[in-house]
Amino acid sequence: MPPPQHSESIVPWVALGISILSILVSVTGWFVVHSLAVRRDRASGKINRKRLFAAFLSEWKAATVQGWPPKENKGQELHREAALVRNDFSDPDQFDALISAAFALTGAGTETKDARQRTLEALDRLVAYVNGA
Repeated sequence: MPPPQHSESIVPWVALGISILSILVSVTGWFVVHSLAVRRDRASGKINRKRLFAAFLSEWKAATVQGWPPKENKGQELHREAALVRNDFSDPDQFDALISAAFALTGAGTETKDARQRTLEALDRLVAYVNGA
């Protein structure tokens, strides 16, 4: 019995289907790799921003330990640096509360007896939050 007549006409369709499938897999793979690369770059930027902010806090703490009252008001710089990393944290409201507590102790009110200790404690809480997040 001779083979069915339609079997030869199926071969080009199978080849076309395999070609389309390979193109779809390639395009999907590119999108997956691209999205993973973007995610990695964002995470890397987040880590670097947090590292720079932690370095800023360490400088501020060292200056607070060395002399009191502080020679310069770091309040504006604190807000500028905090704005750069605020959205990198899972709980921005808690971060804002810690920034506010530290900011309240810059400039005004530094003459009080316990202001230095409160500043160091506020900075320690902020550093712990930044390093733990």
